[in-house]
Amino acid sequence: MNEDAQPVIAPSRKYPIQLREEISKKLEEMEKNEVIKKCDDTEASEWIDSLAFTLKANDELRMCLDPKHLNMAIKR
Repeated sequence: MNEDAQPVIAPSRKYPIQLREEISKKLEEMEKNEVIKKCDDTEASEWIDSLAFTLKANDELRMCLDPKHLNMAIKR
C-alpha cells in the first residue's frame, strides 16, 4: 500500500427491489462457501468496497466487489 493512502468506506449501491431476495440468497451461499465473511459491529474494517452486480445472459446473478479506491492505493 502507498504510505499516504487513506482508507475508504464506499457507500452501498442501490439495487432493484425485485433482486433483493436473489441477492440475499447469493450472499448467504457465498458466506457458506467461505468466499466472504460477515463483519459484525465489534470488528473494525478500514477498507469497505461497494457491491457490484448484474444479471448474466442465463439470468443468473453475478456479484463482485468494486475495489476502485483500494486499487488506487496499491503500490505498483
